[in-house]
Amino acid sequence: MKPNDVLTATGFPVGTIVAGAYNAGTGQLVLTSPLADATLAEWQTALRQVTFSNSGPAPDSTNRDITVIVDDDVTATGTSNITHTTITLNAPPTLDSIANVTVNEDGGVHVVSMTGISAGPGETDTFTITATSNNTAAIPNPNVHYTQGQSTGSLTFSPVTNANGNAVITVTVTDTGSGTNNVQRTFTVTINPLPDAPSIRLHLQMRMCRVWVGWW
Repeated sequence: MKPNDVLTATGFPVGTIVAGAYNAGTGQLVLTSPLADATLAEWQTALRQVTFSNSGPAPDSTNRDITVIVDDDVTATGTSNITHTTITLNAPPTLDSIANVTVNEDGGVHVVSMTGISAGPGETDTFTITATSNNTAAIPNPNVHYTQGQSTGSLTFSPVTNANGNAVITVTVTDTGSGTNNVQRTFTVTINPLPDAPSIRLHLQMRMCRVWVGWW
């Protein structure tokens, strides 16, 4: 038995067979037929409904030997061993939610912080972070600033000149593990419109003058 190993009984009772609570200290789960009248088929069904799992963030992947002990309080106790092959599953990476952002039209460069970045509990996979905009006519795809191994990073973006409206930014963290290997967060950037400064046009009008100089 390894830390965080659990035996779980689901779908009980099966006929007259009931399941007790799993004892994490001894690693035992007891199935009982109080009236001792359960059939062989019911016992077979009950045993199929016992499952093994490990709830730890980084479970030990060595195989487990699970022993089934049959005791009817009358005849000799029988035992049977089952070897359970443990498969380590990839934990998805993590990224905290990102709050929506409101900026002004033509407001220059903006910085958005990212926190809670990791490869997942107990994981050491490397990963990539991408950020995309669903409205590049207003907000181009943001630049990602991140150093591997850190739990924080940032995004930078500049609204398109004279653009206003909304853009949804999707940030994706993808690790190199198998299975569920990415997490996505979205936030909305709202660009407030501002009136453009008035323009002044100067018209320079030139007239040609003729001047005669002489004796008359």
